Amino acid sequence: MKPRLEDPAAKAVLAYCFDLSLRLLHPIVPFITEELWQKLPGRKANELLVTAQWPAPRPELEDPRADQEFAGVKTVIEQVRSIRAEYRVAPKIKLRATIVPRGKDQAATFEGEVETIVRLGNLDNLQILDNHGVPQGVGAHAVFGDGSEVVVALEGMIDVQQECRRLSDEISRLDSQLKSLAARLTNESFVSRAPQDVVAKEREKEKAWRDQRDVLAGKLKSLGCS
Repeated sequence: MKPRLEDPAAKAVLAYCFDLSLRLLHPIVPFITEELWQKLPGRKANELLVTAQWPAPRPELEDPRADQEFAGVKTVIEQVRSIRAEYRVAPKIKLRATIVPRGKDQAATFEGEVETIVRLGNLDNLQILDNHGVPQGVGAHAVFGDGSEVVVALEGMIDVQQECRRLSDEISRLDSQLKSLAARLTNESFVSRAPQDVVAKEREKEKAWRDQRDVLAGKLKSLGCS
């Protein structure tokens, strides 16, 4: 697999971000930041970080949608690593994983970051199904977003009973959250006084949690958990 940093665009982005980070850190650690800044590409001999311009906001670089989409990618990587740690899978063992995007999560988001997920999740294979896809085999499931899931295949390495307990605990946690949220949404005082956008967000949260619970319940059934 070709490392991402061989891409000139990726190198340029990294250099730009590192430059900004050094400018922000300079008042705190001036000597080391000055030394590092001098080594960045394109630096002139007479340029000093101490006299460089303070970073200014650049609205044209802001992309809230991209930020939100990459948050989903980050979550997948965190979940894969969490599953690996939970089942004490040795770091040298590469795993197989499957992503099933649902709700607002789009398959294209993860397809565009397959290399990142595979590399940072230490995988040898990543499959992305459509929202009706069903991962095959025994594996550890993690739910995120609007019921999307990432499944790490652990055939021969997984303790099925442990996975059943983990899924049951997660359902219990969601049940507790849903009960608390339902009490708030049926409270006329809260619904009538709270801003409409706040109430709408709470209802969206309720739907997301119910979607997550439904997916987890399905996994309990597929594993034959009693």
